[in-house]
Amino acid sequence: MQQHPSRFHSLSLAVAKPGSEFAYLFSKGLLGLFLAVLAVFLLPDMALADAARTGKIAVVSVNEKLSASLIFGLFLGVMLTASAYLFFIWVVMRDRGQVFLLCLLLCLSLNIAGTNDLLMNQLGLTSQATRGLLVNYSMIFSCIFSVFFTYYFLEVEVNNPSFRIPFFILSFLLFLLLLGSILNQSMVRFILPALSTITIAVILVCGIASLRQGVSGSFTHIVAFIFFLAGALADPLYNIGYIVNTSSSKNLTYTSYSMAALMFAVVIASQFAARQEEKERELATSNERFTLATRGANEGLFDWNLETGEVFFSNQFRKILGLRLENTRDSLKIWMRMMMPPDRRIVREAMRRFRHNSEINTINIEYRIVQSQENRRWLHSKAVAMRDPTTKKIIRLVGSTNDITARKQSEVALRASEARFRSITEAHPVPVLIVGLTEQTILYASPGAEQLLGAPQSRLMHEQLSRFLPDNDARLEIWDLMNSGKEVNLKEVMLNRDDRSQLDAALSARRISYLNQEAMVIGVYDLTERKQAEAKIARQQEALQQSEKMAALGGLLAGVAHELNNPLSVVVGQAT
Repeated sequence: MQQHPSRFHSLSLAVAKPGSEFAYLFSKGLLGLFLAVLAVFLLPDMALADAARTGKIAVVSVNEKLSASLIFGLFLGVMLTASAYLFFIWVVMRDRGQVFLLCLLLCLSLNIAGTNDLLMNQLGLTSQATRGLLVNYSMIFSCIFSVFFTYYFLEVEVNNPSFRIPFFILSFLLFLLLLGSILNQSMVRFILPALSTITIAVILVCGIASLRQGVSGSFTHIVAFIFFLAGALADPLYNIGYIVNTSSSKNLTYTSYSMAALMFAVVIASQFAARQEEKERELATSNERFTLATRGANEGLFDWNLETGEVFFSNQFRKILGLRLENTRDSLKIWMRMMMPPDRRIVREAMRRFRHNSEINTINIEYRIVQSQENRRWLHSKAVAMRDPTTKKIIRLVGSTNDITARKQSEVALRASEARFRSITEAHPVPVLIVGLTEQTILYASPGAEQLLGAPQSRLMHEQLSRFLPDNDARLEIWDLMNSGKEVNLKEVMLNRDDRSQLDAALSARRISYLNQEAMVIGVYDLTERKQAEAKIARQQEALQQSEKMAALGGLLAGVAHELNNPLSVVVGQAT
């Protein structure tokens, strides 16, 4: 069964649906087409009515008006169709540049409408001054919106920052001309053709620079503004005599603006398509990254929509449970029945508290499942809840499940190993300390070490070794030997007990790895009795030496007395 990783990814990334969006734009674009058809068929009727009202019923005159109105209606319909199409694209994309382009097309539509006598008469705008004001204002605003559209569409701030100042100056001059048109229309008719030509020329130069840099849509942008420039130059060319009659000038304007509108529609359509492709690429990349991440994490995914009852299980989830689960609510019951009864009660109670506690949106549960009589697995499930903003009830539950049997077995083995270690160290007659090499803190103390140092294990744990081994030179020597991979054998030191009394000891140390960190195990030998025996032996040796000295002195004195006694005996004998 095919997986759908985008179901989960859609929680953080909006999934593009280009098919539905194009269908939406196409259906709405029919409205613009309807406007075009309406303009084509309505304006000739208006021409007939105007001809009948004015009494101009000559066949030639009516045919001329019908032809002119038909051409005008066709081009106006094209402009309105392009505007409607761009509006509905803007509804989807919400791009700021498209707003200015839409305003540009509307202003161009007003500009060509202002040049049509029939439409202006039907609208009651018979004053030439009013119609001139409409044409001038629409052209000024068209130039202003052209500058803004180009600035955002070609991303001038990023791609061509050198055009920021020319665009600012042109916009400022156009706004000044807009204000000046209120005071002097003749000045506007003189300045506007030159200023509009300069504006479009600068826009074209910017487009060419963007095209050289490979900016998307630059070429179509250039073509569109070339048509715009041709339409803007039609009236000045008529005034200086390069175009012989008014109808040719108007037709050139209508044709150029209509082609510009179509090219602008192509520009935005290409931009829309490019962005859709970019979204699809991002979505595909994100889905691929998401799939690889979940596959690398060896986690199974599930999605439960509580409102619709829709359920989804990934293939990895089915593999973990060892069942071919269907995407139905019955599969949730099968999942629950696989749990061991004690764990099932715990999971149900945890889910009950989770549903009623609206402050918590994440739940983590560890439980056991029974795949067969001899196969029991430990699983860990993590779920994220989406709650209704009003009722705070869970409406969707999305999460992952992974097999933690190996981790649980490792934890059991680790606890057994620790139990064996403690039983050995506690039964060992030699007191044992384990000290971390990094922070020089005591990580473990055996009962013998507690008795020797006169402190309970709770006080010894995480205590600095310097608290009991104050000799800094001895500590540095031991640390240097441990860091160089050597051993310490029966190094005699003076230790401080917890009551600040001192005792003689010998330390033997070896480097080990303990609790995922480098440490050393130290065997502590109490030398108190040996030192006392050595002192006693020293005293006895001193007493023996003293006794031997006295015996030698006595022998010496006896010899001296004997030597003196012999002459005295002779003297005494002679005297008697």
